[in-house]
Amino acid sequence: MRKTQGFPQLQFVELPHRGVEVRVMAKSHLEIFEISKGDIHISVDAEDTFGTNGDLAVSGGDQIVEPTKKIVEVFDENIAVQEVHPYGHISLASSLRSSLRGRSWPADWLSLEQVIRREMITAPHALFNMDDLREYILRMPDQRMRLWPDHSLMGGPKTKLLDGLTADMFRMIFHKGMNPKVDSYSAFRDALRQSTGLTALLDTMQIRRIFFTGLAYDFCVGYSAIDAVIDGFEAYIIKSATRAVDIPANGSYPGSIAVIEAEFKRFGVKVIEDLSQLRRAA
Repeated sequence: MRKTQGFPQLQFVELPHRGVEVRVMAKSHLEIFEISKGDIHISVDAEDTFGTNGDLAVSGGDQIVEPTKKIVEVFDENIAVQEVHPYGHISLASSLRSSLRGRSWPADWLSLEQVIRREMITAPHALFNMDDLREYILRMPDQRMRLWPDHSLMGGPKTKLLDGLTADMFRMIFHKGMNPKVDSYSAFRDALRQSTGLTALLDTMQIRRIFFTGLAYDFCVGYSAIDAVIDGFEAYIIKSATRAVDIPANGSYPGSIAVIEAEFKRFGVKVIEDLSQLRRAA
């Protein structure tokens, strides 16, 4: 019997009269994390709007419920972060109308050049004006922003937690995205890099390490983990309790998963596979 060099999870076993058989070894090489005081589990956007039948559905989104429930039991501290937008929010395509056709603006990328050329106008229910939109998009890193279909609408049925998750599993429900003039993928900072207040809360709780689950891996979960590191925490994503939007590669764009995982590497966010790597401290 011998292990393959560079592939410690495989072994070759020589069997009489049968040649060589390949067996997969147990994942004994995976790091184990002892969960104790100073650790917290944060579930990001595990709500119906991103579930399988949601307004902005993430494929397989409902499948995170069971692993999330088991992860909650490992931690003394659990917080759920939920995205909630007022109708007329700046990130929603329905908040704009085409100035040429009077129809809703498509859910797609919006550039500063389009705003300057006044290719669109605000819808009657919009909670911002064109000056707000121009100033907002000017402050974006590449001076463009993503517009989304209506989702996570305040007071709507899709803002509740995914079926199987309940509020009493969590210390609190922390809302983001409620400011109508700025979007917020991250639980820690909005798109203009203004604090949501979550860091201050976790500091009062003397939190050191954060373990993230939720939707979606390549957007709100990922950006929350990156901002957690920026704000001085150790950040881990439990991959079995997340699902990705997974926007495919297109031209020079390598795809949403490749983009976020490159950022994980740059900032030091660690991805762990599943609950088997977590253990309550004695």
